[in-house]
Amino acid sequence: MIGEDSYLDALAQNSLTSQTDKLEEIEPRRLWLLPSPEVLVFCLVFLAALTFMPSMMNGDGDLGRHLTIGEYILESGKIPTSDLFSHTLEGQRLVPHEWLSQVLFALSHRVAGMNGVAWLTALVLAASYAILNRRAAQNGRPRAFWPGCWTNSRSN
Repeated sequence: MIGEDSYLDALAQNSLTSQTDKLEEIEPRRLWLLPSPEVLVFCLVFLAALTFMPSMMNGDGDLGRHLTIGEYILESGKIPTSDLFSHTLEGQRLVPHEWLSQVLFALSHRVAGMNGVAWLTALVLAASYAILNRRAAQNGRPRAFWPGCWTNSRSN
């Protein structure tokens, strides 16, 4: 009777091992067909940003200024250190802390107009969220970090 139980245990263990092996063979193929969480986050944020982009772009009254300064930098090759486009503060000292984004906006505007600016903005937003999602997963935090961010911002 003891020998029979050992045989059944060994048979069950062998059966479980072979089922696990089969699952391990199937899982990579199944996972290959599904996008990673980072890709899903990227696509979701990218589409949401494009959907809400007209209201986001109209909400920022500085877009025209960003495009104008970006064009100035591209044409002159210099980053302005004094205010060139203000009526009330013309000639005053200017801290050019947004110069790189202004150049990128101006380039995307040259290539595709306002649609280019919208696509660039959506791309930056989506890439940022995808990178944050990956870093959260690497640090052992939950992948869906938005509820925690929302909760933290609401409590402050």
